[in-house]
Amino acid sequence: MITKITVQNFFSFGEEEQTIELNLDTNILVGINGTGKSNFIKLILLLQQGIKGNFEKLFSHKWGGFAGVENLINPDAREIIISYSFDKLGLEKITKESFESDIIYEIIVQKIGLNDYQILYDEAGIGELPLLVPEKSSYSRELYLSGDSSSRNTSGLKKAIEQISIYDYFDTSFNGDIRQLSPYYSENKLLSDGKNLTALLSYLNGNSIKAYDKIIEELKNVNPNFRE
Repeated sequence: MITKITVQNFFSFGEEEQTIELNLDTNILVGINGTGKSNFIKLILLLQQGIKGNFEKLFSHKWGGFAGVENLINPDAREIIISYSFDKLGLEKITKESFESDIIYEIIVQKIGLNDYQILYDEAGIGELPLLVPEKSSYSRELYLSGDSSSRNTSGLKKAIEQISIYDYFDTSFNGDIRQLSPYYSENKLLSDGKNLTALLSYLNGNSIKAYDKIIEELKNVNPNFRE
């Protein structure tokens, strides 16, 4: 569904614009500690929670406001800019609704004082054609798209984002559920505690061998001693 994220001045992402291209199917984040994997997940978490009306709760209360989120290498930066690109077909598959084209959704968070912020605007559009244009003169601490929208495309976009599931912590200790052999589960998505991970991997191994082999290949690139 999300095909590309462009970001500036967000945690480990610096002032220079960085673009992360995504596959429409499966994406795997690999890398040593401190390379930004968790901060990439935070990009999606901010989008998902913001759409649900929890932007301030996450941005200020959990992450510490603008000073806690901005890239520390560039403390003079006044804005955090994030752009999400959504694939038309992916949106239609999830929402069962029709979309005119791919959608780009941009969020700009502006610094106020030492640590406060306002959302300068969040705007959805098809290329240069805006679908949702907020009142830029209004002071906002929540995403404009989190409110009611009369646009069919933007209401569908909101619906799709709300369905995103994010799991940012698993108990990987020896006795953790994620390390145990799991019984059969009918769910085709990972459970919040990860206890159906082995069942999902077993399903991929039997039904989508190319996807499974790709996962194993990437894991071995990170750890050559990895064994199935």
